[in-house]
Amino acid sequence: MASLWKTLQKVQAGKFVLPLPAGAFLVGELSANRVQLLPVTLGHVLRVESLPLHHRDPFDRMLIAQSIEEGWPIITADPWFARYPVEIIW
Repeated sequence: MASLWKTLQKVQAGKFVLPLPAGAFLVGELSANRVQLLPVTLGHVLRVESLPLHHRDPFDRMLIAQSIEEGWPIITADPWFARYPVEIIW
């Protein structure tokens, strides 16, 4: 969910182009690719508090918190993620 939220924010800011309406496009792509969404849970939100402030982007901090809480790797090209105890795929 955090990735979708961030994507829509970037579309609205003109930093990322998707077919409009972007929300409907993303829902279609999720369905077509059988992607399951990870909700933002209380545990994820609480984990953000314990993260060092290496990265200030709130969406990225949520993705890092989710990766830590779930024990899942994270897909990113952002070099700042390597400062956290997460497995990075890219």
